[in-house]
Amino acid sequence: MTKLPLAGCPGTCASWLLRVAMILALGSMAPRLAIAGPIDINDPGVASLPTQSDIRELDDAIERFKKSDFKGAKALLEIAAKEHPALPPADMMFARLCVTAGMLAEARDALEQAVETDPSYPDAYLIIARLAFGEGRVTEAELVYAKAANVAGAYSGDEKKKRDFVLRAARGQAEVALVRKQWDAALKYLDKCLEIDNTDTVARYNRGIALFGLDKASEAFKEFETAYGDGKDERFLPPGVAVARLYDRAGNAAKADEWRQFAAKRSPNDPKTHVAIAQWLWQTGKPEHLENAATHAFRALQLAPDMLEAKIILGTVLRYRREFAKAEEPLQSAVTQSPGSFAAANQLALALCEQGDEAKRKKAIELAQLNANRVDARDPRRGEAMATLAWTHYRNGQTEQAYRFIRQAYDVRQVSSDTAYYLAVIESTRGNKDRSRQLLKDALAAAGPFAYRDDATKLLDTLEQASAAATSQGPGGN
Repeated sequence: MTKLPLAGCPGTCASWLLRVAMILALGSMAPRLAIAGPIDINDPGVASLPTQSDIRELDDAIERFKKSDFKGAKALLEIAAKEHPALPPADMMFARLCVTAGMLAEARDALEQAVETDPSYPDAYLIIARLAFGEGRVTEAELVYAKAANVAGAYSGDEKKKRDFVLRAARGQAEVALVRKQWDAALKYLDKCLEIDNTDTVARYNRGIALFGLDKASEAFKEFETAYGDGKDERFLPPGVAVARLYDRAGNAAKADEWRQFAAKRSPNDPKTHVAIAQWLWQTGKPEHLENAATHAFRALQLAPDMLEAKIILGTVLRYRREFAKAEEPLQSAVTQSPGSFAAANQLALALCEQGDEAKRKKAIELAQLNANRVDARDPRRGEAMATLAWTHYRNGQTEQAYRFIRQAYDVRQVSSDTAYYLAVIESTRGNKDRSRQLLKDALAAAGPFAYRDDATKLLDTLEQASAAATSQGPGGN
């Protein structure tokens, strides 16, 4: 996890600040690791506010913040910062609370105020850059990270804080370089990270990405292997799989398959390797990969019968193969093992709603509703939750309710091919054939997993034939 500027704080003070800042620290992992493999860092528990410390003003400020008394919270943070100089400035603490609560506009205002109040404190620049990068404003992030690096280098406060500021700035600059595919620049910044902290496994992993970009796959593998270690860090892919996925994203399917096979042979009894391979094969969206994905998922479950990730990917792959009854078993086991698992409940709902048993279809709605209740509008899983809720209602014959929910799914920035298919089917049922045809074309043109590809192709053919027949008859028909 990214280290935060907490040196000098009492133990419990540092603890609560860590919890407030955790969403930033974990959030900063996403762009670095997503390049080689998606890591789910959107656990809603990450955003929970701290509950207690040994500084009364902090506790009171947090309680005021929870009750939306932001003015009162800010006033108490100012008192706390004045009485406890080891704390960050009040504007910084308030900004972190805002980020944790998803109040990004308020966070930006507080950060701007923090820069105006003390332009020599690097943390504000670092968080401004972090937010810009997370929202895809890479040029802004690049400029602000450069400013942060300069301010951090000139910081005259606590040496441990300075070290952390410099480290975070270098990490951010490395992220920007990786996204821009400036591999040599990325290596320069990552080497600086490792000079500061030679145990920084994220920097080590990202070094592998940069080396791969320079056509040094074997050297990249060694860096991935060092970062992966004993495999306990869930952020990292098994090393051979990491290289395979990079080749896949580079469009070299032959090399990707070669490294996938190497990974399986090198670690035949490692369930994480088999799960990672199964997930990757599924995520390619290629139907011909599903059988191989199922084989690896089955093997992972044989090696680790209680491995939640193995149950979920096995059930998911089986559902994509339209083996809904077979998918139900591992997914039901996953939900029983981890009732709070969004992925398990979502996949189980979709497997149940496709079966002929009315009781199972009704249970699908219950599961989908439970997931929808778990996520609010800020949660990136919201669109998927509402799409599943819509589809389970449609499969229960409730078209208008399904339409209401699917429109909410489309309120998010991006939708999956499956979500587009759900809306296409619902629109077709409601008589909006032209809209349905366009949605189906969009869904089929998109890359990635698509459970209903064959169904979408057949429906589009049917609608196209009907449209052609109507056109040939002319406006008056026969």
